[in-house]
Amino acid sequence: MPIERLDPKTADETLIYSTDFTGELGDDTISTPTAEDVPAALTVSGVASSSGVVSFTVSGGNAGESYAFVVQVTTAASQTLRRTVNLAVVDAR
Repeated sequence: MPIERLDPKTADETLIYSTDFTGELGDDTISTPTAEDVPAALTVSGVASSSGVVSFTVSGGNAGESYAFVVQVTTAASQTLRRTVNLAVVDAR
């Protein structure tokens, strides 16, 4: 499963991130994007897709910690594609 490192955020920030599945999709399209295995300290919401790119909003976390969760898509052809994303929460920018 591919791993992608997201830009860090502070604990009080709510940021929109995205991850691009176009390379894995070929001619297929995303039917359902989800965030899985999200640590309790984070909130991931607003998971949506457009043209093979999945976007999501992340809030929370504790400064000095790194978190990993899975962005998963189910495609029109019933493929399941998964990507682990890593996110560091920093004290300040």
